[in-house]
Amino acid sequence: MSRPTETDADDTCQVGIDVVRRNPHYWAHMSPDGAPAAGETIGQRLKRLRLERGLSQRELAAPGVSYAYISRIEAGSRQPSVKALRRLAAKLSVTADYLETGSDL
Repeated sequence: MSRPTETDADDTCQVGIDVVRRNPHYWAHMSPDGAPAAGETIGQRLKRLRLERGLSQRELAAPGVSYAYISRIEAGSRQPSVKALRRLAAKLSVTADYLETGSDL
C-alpha cells in the first residue's frame, strides 16, 4: 500500500469542492458553526451525510434499503423504518439517533 501524497489530499479536497459546486444548496441546512441547522429533516440530513462522504444513492443502498427508497426518503415522500435508519446510519458511520434527530441522545 502506498503512502498518501500531497496530490492525494488535493484530489480529496477537489472531490469535496465538486460536491458543493454540483449542489448549490449544499450548505443551506448548516448553521454558521458547521453544525446541522435546526429544522433539518431526516431526508435532508441523510442527503447531507451521503454527499459529505461522496456516496451516490446506489452506493449507500443496502439489503432491504434500495436506492429508490433512499431517493424517496431524501425527497421527503417516505419516512425510513427503524431497520432502514439503522442500516443507513451504520453505512454513514453515525448513530441511528443522529440520523433521525440530528443529535446523539
